[in-house]
Amino acid sequence: MRFLSLLPAIGRTLQIYEGLKSYSCSQEHCPLLIKRFFDSKCGEICLWFVYGQLGLFNKTTLTMEKTKATATDIVLEIKKLKTNFKRKTR
Repeated sequence: MRFLSLLPAIGRTLQIYEGLKSYSCSQEHCPLLIKRFFDSKCGEICLWFVYGQLGLFNKTTLTMEKTKATATDIVLEIKKLKTNFKRKTR
């Protein structure tokens, strides 16, 4: 599943965030959306939030893929994921 590659991609982006910001903002023809993202105080915070949420999502997905899960097992895993999301957002 392609979305499982988002976690390492965002992790790597966070590792090199300052360099990406510096490079992007120094480009003459940088797209406005990217420039606004890096100029915003919320840009890096949003990436950290998504990174944390993807960690839970990936863990659940990998757990379901490891076993020969039944529909009932999958429902239970999704309920656990939902509970974990609710706990993290409180």
